[in-house]
Amino acid sequence: MKIIQKHAQNLRIYYYDLNNPIKEEPIKKYHMGKATILDFIRSYFYGNTKLNFMRWLVRKDDYFIIRDRNTIIAWARICYKSTKEVELGSKQASLISGFTVKAYRNRGMHTALIKQMMIYLKNKGFKRCIVWAEENNMASRAVIEKNQFTLVSSPPKNIDVPLGE
Repeated sequence: MKIIQKHAQNLRIYYYDLNNPIKEEPIKKYHMGKATILDFIRSYFYGNTKLNFMRWLVRKDDYFIIRDRNTIIAWARICYKSTKEVELGSKQASLISGFTVKAYRNRGMHTALIKQMMIYLKNKGFKRCIVWAEENNMASRAVIEKNQFTLVSSPPKNIDVPLGE
């Protein structure tokens, strides 16, 4: 992994070594899994958060979703290609973008999705997954740190330097 500082100035970047054990966190009462074509179609109907069909079709990103019956209530995405923020190495992927419908937040949805995506990548032979969050996005940072990702880069702290009198 190579961090592209020009585009990662306000980000905290973390990684997880997929050789480490991963404990799956199932979500009871809801369907959780890799998004299917039906989920993409379903996402364009009223009441659903939209999944980006072109990122799935053209970039070959994978989406993982949680549904309450036919309504997508949370999703997250695996990106297999380098981005403007991070250049991926061999057997590395980024867990980027995620959303949970407000009424379902603080119930472990995103943690469950992250765990499921990590297990999926590990089973596919990936060695490391990368994730990042903006410095001021405390909710994302809390989920990332709860899942024991290792911090590798954070924005420089502002230092007050006296300019003289």
